[in-house]
Amino acid sequence: MDHVDAIEVQLVASVTKIADDISAMLAAPSFADTAVATLRPTLREAALAIEAGAF
Repeated sequence: MDHVDAIEVQLVASVTKIADDISAMLAAPSFADTAVATLRPTLREAALAIEAGAF
C-alpha cells in the first residue's frame, strides 16, 4: 500500500466515524453540545490526512 492509499484508507475511516457519530448525536438529548465534543477530533484527523496530500 503506498502513501496515497494509506491516506485514503484513513479518510474513509474518518468519514465513516463521522457518520456513526452523527447517528449517535441525533439520539442524544443535547445535540449541539454532543456534536461539538464528538466531531471535533474526527474532523481534525480528516483535515490532517487531507493536508498530508491525499487530495
